[in-house]
Amino acid sequence: MPTPPGNLPDRLNDLELLFTHLQRSVQDLDDVSLDREKRVSRLESQFKNLNTRLSNLGHALKQPPTDPKDEKPPHY
Repeated sequence: MPTPPGNLPDRLNDLELLFTHLQRSVQDLDDVSLDREKRVSRLESQFKNLNTRLSNLGHALKQPPTDPKDEKPPHY
């Protein structure tokens, strides 16, 4: 159904407003997405660091205990 000529400028204005609103929404979502990506990267880095530290601690605990006779007394 053709649009009456008088309504065309109003419809165009409404479409422009909707387009502007959608652009803003897309930008907001993009900002949130980038923020989440940075957060995930930081968390992955922290996880790797903690995993390495935990692994090193596990290796240290698996080492055979030292013989007390081989240790120097505390006053040395």
